[in-house]
Amino acid sequence: MRINSRAIGVGFLVALVIGIVGGSTLPYSGATYPAIVQGLSGLLGGFTAGYVARFGPSDGALNGFLATSISAIVVSLALILVGTVAEGLFAGLTLTLTLFVLVVVAGVPGIVGGAIGGMVADRRERPQTKSTA
Repeated sequence: MRINSRAIGVGFLVALVIGIVGGSTLPYSGATYPAIVQGLSGLLGGFTAGYVARFGPSDGALNGFLATSISAIVVSLALILVGTVAEGLFAGLTLTLTLFVLVVVAGVPGIVGGAIGGMVADRRERPQTKSTA
């Protein structure tokens, strides 16, 4: 199992940007589709991490999982801080429990995206052999 820190960083940034732009990470934004955006950010962030890692599907899945999980943890901690300051301690604790479930949910599409990205990168690097028969 190989971990590529550059791949994790790129996947982290992709997942973070898609999550913020999508509205699911902005508190009080009124987003009605956070699961779709969270899944999309995990899938694309994981795909990017797996593709940049170029270690094949299994290590791509690991890099994708790490990238999307770290992204979800950072966003969760930011939302916990905002929720605690804005609403009080009880709302912050409730938000904490909810968002840790979100971290796990973000990791699954990251694994799938990382495996797909690793397969695509692995396939592109293999030389195409032509049979002469």
